[in-house]
Amino acid sequence: MAIILFFLAIFLPSTEAIEFKDASSNEIFEFEVYQPRSVLFFKFVEEKIGYIPSQGKVEITWSISGNPLISHFEVERADDKNLAFKTIGNLPLQNWDDEMANYRFEDYLLPMAGRRIYYRIKQIGSNGDFQYGRTLSAEVLPTVGKNEEVWRTFPNPVKNGNFQVNLIDNSKYHGEEISVRVIQSGNVLLSINCTDVNKLNDFLANSFHNISTGLILVELRWGYQTQFLKVWNLR
Repeated sequence: MAIILFFLAIFLPSTEAIEFKDASSNEIFEFEVYQPRSVLFFKFVEEKIGYIPSQGKVEITWSISGNPLISHFEVERADDKNLAFKTIGNLPLQNWDDEMANYRFEDYLLPMAGRRIYYRIKQIGSNGDFQYGRTLSAEVLPTVGKNEEVWRTFPNPVKNGNFQVNLIDNSKYHGEEISVRVIQSGNVLLSINCTDVNKLNDFLANSFHNISTGLILVELRWGYQTQFLKVWNLR
């Protein structure tokens, strides 16, 4: 009877009361069997990630083997060290022709400022259960120098925190709110939203002296436009 109970525990999908009749004694036993829901039958065989700067993309590939009992895969991405993952795409299950299935996902929506990005693959079962593969990461380079010049930093290099942003093309700015982020090594050090350039420069002048020496990336967004400025901070 113990063998029968073991197999019932494996195949039953959830906690359920079961009656079992012992033929030798005609006694009826009632017991509960619990089967955890979070069980899938796929195994991630290989997960790889690659950053291709020439094509401006991150490519993720993975292979799976096992019994095809899932509905689809979701690709999740986190743009910070806190690993706040968000779903950025999904792939359906392929036709199961042999023992191995290969998948590929391409991410072209990369942050222009550049940073380390984290990814993970979520496989979702046909019954709603899910499980994750390994957390993968790629260091994305900033894409600077392709933006139309509307703003300029002064001075550059910066000494003693004396840093300003000047508007050099008045035809491209019409009083929209300006979102500014100061980035170093992929980390956002300062940020402000305002419509007053003088207020913006006061904020930068009061805050910039706390930033360590090295290359700084200044991101400016207004309306539907974005510009990145490279600044050397000599302190």
